[in-house]
Amino acid sequence: MATERETYRYLRLATIVLLVMLAAAVVGQAVAAGCWQTSISAYYWTAAHGIVVGSLCALGACLVVYRGSSDTEDVVLGISGYLAFVVAMVPVRPEPLCGGPGLPVWDVSASVRNDVGAVLVAAALTELLTYLIGRRAHPRRELDGPGRFWRWVKWAVLVAVAAAYVLAPEQLERHGHYGAALLMFAGIVVVVVANAFSSRREEPSSRFSTAYWVVAASMVLTLVVELVLRQGERGAERGVIVVEALLVLEFAAFWAVQTVELWGYPTRTERVRSRRAEALAPGTPAADRAGHLTPAPHGG
Repeated sequence: MATERETYRYLRLATIVLLVMLAAAVVGQAVAAGCWQTSISAYYWTAAHGIVVGSLCALGACLVVYRGSSDTEDVVLGISGYLAFVVAMVPVRPEPLCGGPGLPVWDVSASVRNDVGAVLVAAALTELLTYLIGRRAHPRRELDGPGRFWRWVKWAVLVAVAAAYVLAPEQLERHGHYGAALLMFAGIVVVVVANAFSSRREEPSSRFSTAYWVVAASMVLTLVVELVLRQGERGAERGVIVVEALLVLEFAAFWAVQTVELWGYPTRTERVRSRRAEALAPGTPAADRAGHLTPAPHGG
């Protein structure tokens, strides 16, 4: 169990480190240039290219392999993880560099076709292995109702990407980045809301539920602002990088809160079970046995 806890800790901390690395690359490029591009996505075409692509792919892998505390969280994190790969592989259209070193602009059609195809192959293999391993380890285990719904959504998203890849590659190249990014963050909002409900249900007195609701509301508002900016008048797109930075910070805030909540446990269910067992242990004060559970020690 200690090894399992440590693995989850490292995976969670790795996600935060990857976000810091992405931020450092973007800020470093901005400092070198003395100005900012209009969006984080635009840094694909700058000297920060390698970190932008690499961090998105690594984040996607972390989200796909991470085991959520509920079926909904687990499946939707997988959706956002797959979409992170699409965001990385399908760049935005190049914009004029405001300054500093950049990459030569090239026709990305061939790379998009090759790389998105590779992502689809990897996603299909991941889904197959997940099914086979799950059947072997838990032959009678079935997803709950919401989990089954989101699994259908995940498959629909993958089929939609595959259909665009085969039937409308120009549209995928033109709209794939922003479409995937929007759905990726929408998935994160679903995960945050699921955690808010789960935390309140498992521990009605938990302060974490309130934190999750605040993050979810902030992310929804930020997504709406980004959509407005992208549809606004010319010049409004200058605010997009601020909005994108807020979305990244909000995701980091959610991940940090959940990391604190689940630091000693792989899932919320394990946390609640452990705390209840401690509350019922001999010598536990009556108030704790009545439901006011004392914090469980962090596992090591």
